[in-house]
Amino acid sequence: LHTPRATDDSPIVEKTIQFRSWFIVVLFLLALGGLGFRLHEVQVKQHERFAELAQSERSRKVPLPSKRGSIFDRNRETLVKNEPVLHVVADRNLLENLRICARGLSKAKGIASRQLVQDFSEEELRDRYAALVSGKLDKFFKGESPNLLKLLADRPNQVRIPLLRNVRYEDAQTFAESLREERIAGIRFEDGVQRFYPNPRYLSHVLGYTNSKYEGQEGIEKSMDTVLKGKDGYRVIEVGGNGEEIAAYRGQEVPAVDGKNVHLTVDMGLQMIVERALDQAVAEYSPEKVTIIFMDPFTGEILAMGNRPDYNLATRAGDANFRRNLAISDRYEPGSTFKLVTLAAAYDSRSVSERDVFFCHDGHYVESRSVTIRDHHPYGELTPPQIIVKSSNIGSYLIAKEVGARRLYDYTKAFGFGQRTGVGLTGETSGLVLNPDSKNWSAPTLSRVAMGYSIDMSALQMLNAVCTIANGGQLMRPHIVQRVTNDAGGTIEERRPEAIRRVISEETAAMVRRTMIGVTLDGGTATRAAIEGYSVAGKTGTAQKPKTPRSAGYWNNRYVVSFTGFLPAENPKIAGIVVVDDPAKKEGLPSYGGTVAAPLFREVAERAMRHYGIEPSLVRRKVTRSAPRSISAEFLPVSLPR
Repeated sequence: LHTPRATDDSPIVEKTIQFRSWFIVVLFLLALGGLGFRLHEVQVKQHERFAELAQSERSRKVPLPSKRGSIFDRNRETLVKNEPVLHVVADRNLLENLRICARGLSKAKGIASRQLVQDFSEEELRDRYAALVSGKLDKFFKGESPNLLKLLADRPNQVRIPLLRNVRYEDAQTFAESLREERIAGIRFEDGVQRFYPNPRYLSHVLGYTNSKYEGQEGIEKSMDTVLKGKDGYRVIEVGGNGEEIAAYRGQEVPAVDGKNVHLTVDMGLQMIVERALDQAVAEYSPEKVTIIFMDPFTGEILAMGNRPDYNLATRAGDANFRRNLAISDRYEPGSTFKLVTLAAAYDSRSVSERDVFFCHDGHYVESRSVTIRDHHPYGELTPPQIIVKSSNIGSYLIAKEVGARRLYDYTKAFGFGQRTGVGLTGETSGLVLNPDSKNWSAPTLSRVAMGYSIDMSALQMLNAVCTIANGGQLMRPHIVQRVTNDAGGTIEERRPEAIRRVISEETAAMVRRTMIGVTLDGGTATRAAIEGYSVAGKTGTAQKPKTPRSAGYWNNRYVVSFTGFLPAENPKIAGIVVVDDPAKKEGLPSYGGTVAAPLFREVAERAMRHYGIEPSLVRRKVTRSAPRSISAEFLPVSLPR
């Protein structure tokens, strides 16, 4: 049979063409439907998500750091301030942008961008560009920059990756210029500040420091952190394809709120004198620790406070174990300086008068098996002023017995021992005062407390007790913050002197002051604290250094020596304390409070008189029987020591 061959005009061809046409139309409609569905999905259902993604590609939230407040001394001398710096930050969005990657690699390798895109996959381009940027960072910052590649891998969801903090403006500008020349984007610089200390070794324990987030860690930086720190703000910006900001499209901005400034009661003029004395003590005696504090006895203001060992605030170089403020954190047994409290309690309670006479048993007193007391010299009959001037242990115990354990404990607590002073610094100890009703109190405890053992205190607590005697009997709260101001200089808060309580009467205080003057005159234990032209009231202390633990007893040849006093005695302007822990012996001199601590006190106090312009009021340096008119009769001991 013959089958006719289809021609172009045959019905079969026409049907085939129709089928194919409809098939294409259906496919086209399906494609349009899918596209429409996808557009609906993107534009309607997932609009917010994709809008955020698009926004994140071109917008940035740039932090606006607040400025931490400065710290000044009482005369507005800057102690701590802010120094402008830049922080180096990596931007993941830019580092992974293929156009930026190709452009940077093209400049570095001398290959056209189009060729690089053809030769490498997207992942390879990004990896090679990240390695290029990381190498630039390492080379410029000499290995101080963290590993960029590791940070990118460890923080896959983090867009802003901090790299370096506190880069100097000059260094940052040089690095930024080199990046521009190399056509490298993805690294940006954010404004920041760091703490700057004009004298980084002075007042270090008082000022303290901040961590990398500018949060106070020690000292004033910590205790006044809520005042000093501000609140960071931010600005929303848009960037172009090269990663540079498009200033015309700046968005929302929340300004930073700066911190307030803190003014201390410290006088840096006096502080510098104290710092030199501390260095002198270290050079001469190589002690384990030294503390010197000076205060205004009538207001409780801390005028100077320093310790050794110390550390450098800028570099943190120094013994990390001694970043604590020894003046308020370390406890010690004061020894004979505490005899002033025993005497004040005796006078104020009317248990003893200035003219009473005590037989001191020629330097060796035995009351029982558990109570045996010795003096460093044999003494016979002594009045209470003479007991203090000669620093008789036996005499002090006999006075304490007249007062009684419970009453002496009450006066000790009233003077502020066994409780924090509330000076406004971190790490303050409360000390330790034994209660006569406690199980730790035993038969010999009263004899030990009377002469400054079996009681622990800070140097500041001891000085504050002496200030109570100097000012007429009021216990003042020590404070080191004078006021808080804003940048315009307006006072926001001012700290006023605070009298906590009256401890002793004015009459009692005057009696103890008279006795303390005798300590620095001929025959007293602190003649090396006397200053020509000024009346100096004080008391020495020499205590054996306890072993660790305390139950192991005391060292025979190691001491904590101290001197505390004030001047001019008739109208005190400053009061101070010097505590030297375990000084080395100087040839020909024993390590006593009168030979080690008293001369250091004189060194500071004499210069302080010149610093404050306080004129001499006395004709002679030493007061003896032949020259009693060199000082007001009110301040002479009732019976001068022989």
